[in-house]
Amino acid sequence: IRDGGQIWAGTYLMTHSMNFSSSVFKMKIHSPVANVPVLLKLENPETSDQIEVIVNSSLVNEWEELTFDFGDPLENGSYTQVVIIFNIGELGDGTENSTYYFDDIINVAEGVR
Repeated sequence: IRDGGQIWAGTYLMTHSMNFSSSVFKMKIHSPVANVPVLLKLENPETSDQIEVIVNSSLVNEWEELTFDFGDPLENGSYTQVVIIFNIGELGDGTENSTYYFDDIINVAEGVR
């Protein structure tokens, strides 16, 4: 639920150093409105390495799967944190229109969740 805070506020998940055989990730999302920008960022807080992709939602109040293609091959072991920000650049108001869900983040080639 986005309720005030900063325009860049989101959720982060800590992981072990990630190994990649694909630069493509998929994530299921549920949004109350269409055309919401969803940022998926990989970070390493110790080295400040980061890479991000923004994809817009297309469905309203339905689950959909978004594809995030980072393009260049990702360096194994470079990232230990996954950041997800819905409607980046906008403040949420805590209502149903600022409530988002995500599930099933996978590295496509790996099939790892």
